[in-house]
Amino acid sequence: MRRVGLLLAAVVLAVFGTGLVYAYASGADSRAMAGQRPVQVLVVVGSVPAQMAASEAVAEGLLEVRSLPRRAVPEGAVADVEELEGRVAASELFVGEVVLPGRFVDPSVSGALSIPVGMLAVSVELTDPGRVAGFVVPGSEVAIFDTFDLPKDPSAAGEVEQATRLLLPRVKVLAAGPTSVRSAAAAQPQESAPVEEVPVATSVLTVAVNQAGAEKLVHATQTGTVSFGLLTSNSTTGPSTGVDNNSLFK
Repeated sequence: MRRVGLLLAAVVLAVFGTGLVYAYASGADSRAMAGQRPVQVLVVVGSVPAQMAASEAVAEGLLEVRSLPRRAVPEGAVADVEELEGRVAASELFVGEVVLPGRFVDPSVSGALSIPVGMLAVSVELTDPGRVAGFVVPGSEVAIFDTFDLPKDPSAAGEVEQATRLLLPRVKVLAAGPTSVRSAAAAQPQESAPVEEVPVATSVLTVAVNQAGAEKLVHATQTGTVSFGLLTSNSTTGPSTGVDNNSLFK
């Protein structure tokens, strides 16, 4: 009887485990389908110049409501042009952008750039990877990182290694400038050997920061390499010691 009881218990556990696996797989499928479910959003289909009214942009066929997979839509994306009633473009909008509320502002805003009270607008030139492959757009919130030279040893003058640390944990992007292409060789010292010129796509992003943040950001752009990390409402950032060449794989 004991052996039969153990056998029955094993069968029950097996059935229960199979049910759990099935439930998890079904949930995963549901989550994947939810991410692919189309949502209606306003998309830029023709370049919209700065200070053009949203209603005018729609009338000229520059903005259209389109269906996109939910996972490809930034948080807070505009679904209906009526949400932008009476507003004008804060800066030029480019084809393919998903429209976010911050891209259109009240026409009374000076320079059509809506800067939060008590903040400054600071612009940074970034390569495409530095702006998360172009996914950072006006209205996005980003963490800013700085890669800089760190002395290897105070007693070893001139010897440095690279380190990366979080510079600013969360800032709002106000505007995105047009993408341009420059030569990577332009940054090479004149006395170095000639190198092949490699075109690098760059764009200018403008963020809102307080004075302390502006000082850090300006200094970092002058002395190191700045990169942005795209945040969501659930993203967490905080103080850390960062990483350097020695600690990278620890």
